[in-house]
Amino acid sequence: MRSNNEPVRIRYKDLANGTKSIYLDTYKSGKRSYEFLKLYLLPEDDDKAKAVNAETLQKAEVIKNQRVQEILSGKLEIVKASLEHPASTTTASKKTARVSKKENGNTAKTGKSTQGKEREVNEVVGAVSGREGHQWKFIDDDGEDRAIDGTIKKHRGRPNKREAVTLRFKNLANGSKSLYFDIYYNGERKYEFLKLYINPEITEADKQNNALVMETAERLKERKMREVVNGETFTDPSDELNQVEKVEEYTSSVIVRSRKMRNGDRSLFLDIYYGKGQRAYESVGLYLRKDDSEEKHKEIWKEAEKKAKERMKALKDGTFEKRVGRRGYKPHGEDPDANVDKYKEYLATKKVKTEIAVAETERKRNSKTKEPVRIRFKELANGNKSVYLSINVNGRRTYDYLRLYLIPEVDAAAREQNKQTMQAVYAIKAQRIMSITNGIAGLKDKSRIKMRLVDWLEIFRDAQVERGRQSARNWVNSVLNAVREHSPNVTLAEMTKEYCNGFMVFLLNDYITYKHTHPSKSTVMNYLKCLKAAFNMAIEEEIMDDNPVLRLRMDVLKGGGTKREYLTVDEVKRLIDTPCKREDIKAAFLFSCFCGLRISDVKSLKWKNIITEGDKTRVEILQYKTKQPLYLPLNKQALRWMPERGSASDEDKVFPTLPSKNYDCIPEWSRAAGISKHVTYHVSRHTFATMELTMGADLYTTSKLLGHTEVRTTQIYAKIINKKKDEAVSLLDSAFEE
Repeated sequence: MRSNNEPVRIRYKDLANGTKSIYLDTYKSGKRSYEFLKLYLLPEDDDKAKAVNAETLQKAEVIKNQRVQEILSGKLEIVKASLEHPASTTTASKKTARVSKKENGNTAKTGKSTQGKEREVNEVVGAVSGREGHQWKFIDDDGEDRAIDGTIKKHRGRPNKREAVTLRFKNLANGSKSLYFDIYYNGERKYEFLKLYINPEITEADKQNNALVMETAERLKERKMREVVNGETFTDPSDELNQVEKVEEYTSSVIVRSRKMRNGDRSLFLDIYYGKGQRAYESVGLYLRKDDSEEKHKEIWKEAEKKAKERMKALKDGTFEKRVGRRGYKPHGEDPDANVDKYKEYLATKKVKTEIAVAETERKRNSKTKEPVRIRFKELANGNKSVYLSINVNGRRTYDYLRLYLIPEVDAAAREQNKQTMQAVYAIKAQRIMSITNGIAGLKDKSRIKMRLVDWLEIFRDAQVERGRQSARNWVNSVLNAVREHSPNVTLAEMTKEYCNGFMVFLLNDYITYKHTHPSKSTVMNYLKCLKAAFNMAIEEEIMDDNPVLRLRMDVLKGGGTKREYLTVDEVKRLIDTPCKREDIKAAFLFSCFCGLRISDVKSLKWKNIITEGDKTRVEILQYKTKQPLYLPLNKQALRWMPERGSASDEDKVFPTLPSKNYDCIPEWSRAAGISKHVTYHVSRHTFATMELTMGADLYTTSKLLGHTEVRTTQIYAKIINKKKDEAVSLLDSAFEE
């Protein structure tokens, strides 16, 4: 039994890591409650741990004494109130010392009652005030005051009754709060969700909306209280329902928000609430650059607010529609551009599952199981036997084909060969058993193999970006779009050779890119390489056993490579003589024709990258695509098409007016020059390579000038030059024909 002198006790709870959590067990007014102090006792392995535990226990004792003081102080206040105002409550009236000056015969009785009162309250006042002999004033039923030496009788305060219906909140993932009733009556508890939500108060409209929601919830609470306590029934909740409809109608709003990108800039987008609790996002294509001024930021924000007003008008007019596309609306919680690193989320989930798996392995360590690895044989058509391992771990069976074979034992040499083969098999089997026993390999997470392919590709994309491979983002996103169109719900467990082959056929025949064309064979090959890399990562994470892309036959993708357009010397001269409506793009294009730089490197080229020593000028840059340094000498023709530096600083760009994307003027310019080829900016790089090889430069030197990491990439241009040589030699045949 718990003593009245000890309303609060210190207790301990054993944790899985060997420590003990300290909490308080409080018993007050017939109710028990627990308070966890977030203090922990360590295993006392050394003197340092013992000292830490002693200090922790002292902190716990201090908190315990504080709680005891609070409880006893509350009891003392109740006693004061009952003694100073005995006529206010029936209980106080019954316990008031009844002393009457008119009836002297009752004096002894009253004194006895007073002494009993003193003894009963001695414990409370002694603990709270720490003083004895304190004077307290009693008012008896006759209205006369009486002073009593000593302490006051302990009056047990009646605990406050808990409301039968309590309005509570639940935090949601989108930042809003869901309102619900916590109903506790006659010892039974249940919950009732109201489908009302408190949204983050970002604007004044949000505050008004939340106030309207709370007002509605309070009315519903009063009604529910009467239903639960008094048993009343309401058949016409039209007022509250109409109010809820008003709330849902009022929640339609459009808010301009921003999110921070990896480069430090902020992207603006619209956060749209529409319908009944639905939410979507719309990118407005506006960005707050970290280098721009505050005035520039205000102008961009005003432009975004104009678009928000247009979308709000569509909501009010009833003409609002969800947009689907790369920049269209996405349901809340499914936005692929949301600021969530899925790779880190995956690692956190994996860590939790690993801890659970370790605990489960420890529990089963001493259980008696069958041999996890067994040697099996398979008869082959040529009479040999293929040896493989059958692995059974935790009820899951897998096979390890060793590519070892037993031949018919027709002579001593065959028997010796089979003996050596079996020795190798037994060694491999022992390794597999050791790996399984030590938990190093052989155990695959059956839950992760059920992950969707699109989810794993997102994890793979974020992992590559985190490792510094920024170019992987676009490639993986392209593969994601194709997979979503082909089979959005396919899982990693369904990744087979047949699936990959069907996906390849889909890409070649049915898939349409954002350019409204079928992908080329080389593009399909790159898509499959991206899948192969993602599957290799799944194998490293012990999710998959093998890579199905490696078993594909790529013959259909070989040959008939992409035709590389290039310009002849005569065609380059015609372009020089033909005006272009964008002279800055013309100069940059011809500059690349004579140096071979990519458009990404030309746009980022700064004057500090132009090094002049005597009469020699060169470019020293770190290539954007390969992240490799490039040292490129510039000839006179390249220098001719470079703009004048003037007063530009080292950090200024050489071609500062080049657009970020739109280069549609180049095809128009080439057609005006009488060139029928499909000319894009990258054709300038092909032109430089073919002109260098045509003029006699060797393959290795040309590869270094282009910044290729492998010479075989440059060999594509060598094939073009060989074809031109064949055509030149054939001219001799026509010259001597009779």
